[in-house]
Amino acid sequence: MLGEVLESLQLKSGSVVCDCTLGGAGHSVKMAAQVGETGLLLGVDQDDMALEAAGARLDREVPGVPHQLLKGNFGDLDELLCSAEVPGVDGFLFDLGVSSPQLDIPGRGFSYNEDAPLDMRMDPGNNTLNAAEVINTYNEHDLARILRVYGEEKFASQITREIVRRREQEPIETTGQFVEIIKAGIPAAARRHGGHPAKKSFQAIRIEVNHGSSPANPWLPSLMRLSATLGRDQPKSAWRSVCRRDRAILDLPLAP
Repeated sequence: MLGEVLESLQLKSGSVVCDCTLGGAGHSVKMAAQVGETGLLLGVDQDDMALEAAGARLDREVPGVPHQLLKGNFGDLDELLCSAEVPGVDGFLFDLGVSSPQLDIPGRGFSYNEDAPLDMRMDPGNNTLNAAEVINTYNEHDLARILRVYGEEKFASQITREIVRRREQEPIETTGQFVEIIKAGIPAAARRHGGHPAKKSFQAIRIEVNHGSSPANPWLPSLMRLSATLGRDQPKSAWRSVCRRDRAILDLPLAP
């Protein structure tokens, strides 16, 4: 996917690029190398640990390349970039996956490989909604919609029925419980293919908890205002997008 990101963005020396979901800065390091010392790499993340780790990695791997790391959600791009006094941006990258620093701490509840409290909050200091509340209080219809839309889970209805049945017996409080429920809701034959059976459901709940589930279209007005190169009369079709599951690249045409 990294090669596809770089090919789509077509960055050059002096470009300004914004990684709207910074995470571990894997993509940002490569993008920073392309924009060079005359460009600017912007990184947005709502997780303090991710910001700290990403800053250290950028300083270590691309020293001399200017970068600004901003705490917040990509839904707040207008406010974040205005506060950073950034006049325009040449390209944006959105990645809705979870970063490895978050997975490395089992107690945060992001991983289906570790038994831990159901949390999944990227910014626990400001977000009161956690995964346990979503799983234990949302109605069956809404849970099925979340799993189907945000996780592309084909067995969403079956998993949701199992969630409702189990929570009537006792609260669902740990990732281990949730994994067992997911497995019970997926036919045995389907569980043998396509990776870990809990992957899609965990993704869906994480997105719901962190309010990162809005599709790209509502962001377009903000991105168009912030674009350094998109003319006022340029149609939205001039934007090139590459979408793969939970990742979207929004590439603004470079000035001639």
